Amino acid sequence: MINEKQDAQYSAETEKDEKEMLDRLCSHAGNIISMLKGVLSGKNGTDLFIVTLYAAGLAGIACHEAVKAIGEPMVEVSCADGKKYYMGDAINRYLHENKYSVTGFACAVTQMPQSAVLGIVQRQTSTIGTEKFAVVGNMDPADIYKNVKGCWDGIKNNMTLQYCRKPEEWPVLYGIVLQNVMAESMKIVPKEAVFNTAVDVACALSKMDQESL
Repeated sequence: MINEKQDAQYSAETEKDEKEMLDRLCSHAGNIISMLKGVLSGKNGTDLFIVTLYAAGLAGIACHEAVKAIGEPMVEVSCADGKKYYMGDAINRYLHENKYSVTGFACAVTQMPQSAVLGIVQRQTSTIGTEKFAVVGNMDPADIYKNVKGCWDGIKNNMTLQYCRKPEEWPVLYGIVLQNVMAESMKIVPKEAVFNTAVDVACALSKMDQESL
C-alpha cells in the first residue's frame, strides 16, 4: 500500500514537472519562430517552406546535440567516402521514442501515423552514405546542415540555453517550434507534404555533424 502511494505521488510530481516544462518551452517557442521568419524573409515576405526546413533541421540537430552534451553513446557509421553518420537508441529516443519526441510533435499536428515516419527512416537508412541520400526530393542534406547548424550555433547561447534547463529539453523546445511552423504551413500546403518535408529533414540532420559533410 505504501508503494502504491509512493508511485501515485511520483506520477503526480512527474506530471506536474512535465506540464511546467511544456508551458515554459511553449512560452518561448514563439520567439524562435519570429526570429526564423525575420531572418529568412525575402522580398516577397516569409517563405514558409524555408522556415519549415530550418525548424525541422533545428529539431534534428537538437536531438544530436543533446545526446552529445549528455555524453550518451552514438552508433557511428563510417562510409566509403570518409563521411560519418550517427544513429542508435540515444538519438532515436529524442527523435522518435519518448513521450515528447520530435516526430511525435509532427505526427500530432498532422494526425499522420507513426508508420509514416518509419517509411522515411527506412528510406534514409537504405541510402545513407550514397549519392541517393537526399531529402525533400533531391536536396543535399549536407547543404541544409551547414546552413541550419550556423543558425543553431548563432542562437544557442541567447535562446536555447536561456529557455532550456538541461540538454534533454532541447529536442522538446524545437519539436514545439516545428509543430507550430507546420501548423501554419498546413494552411496553404497539404499536410502530407508538410509532414514529409519536416520529418525527412529532422531525421537526416539528427544523424549528422561536421564529419558528415
